Amino acid sequence: MKEALGGKIYVFTDGEENEPPFIINVTSTVLQEQCVVYGLLLIAHSEDHDLIELSKVSGGTFCIYDESDTTSNDYYNCLNNIHQTFTDNSPIEVS
Repeated sequence: MKEALGGKIYVFTDGEENEPPFIINVTSTVLQEQCVVYGLLLIAHSEDHDLIELSKVSGGTFCIYDESDTTSNDYYNCLNNIHQTFTDNSPIEVS
């Protein structure tokens, strides 16, 4: 895992960028500051989403959740994978 010298950024989104700042406009700053981005996309048809690319190039990860797509990760697994990046790697306890 890449060290986040500038911090970690967690983005949970429906994928609709409707208010600035937009990902495309902050990408260079995020990379220059050596931040690592982790994204959870709650959308369908997100293969080319800017958040996916920023997560990849920053050394982070992303997860796509789409309740209508049986091949996507389930919501619990998406959250758990992201949660493990900022904890001691313990899974989320569900009661």
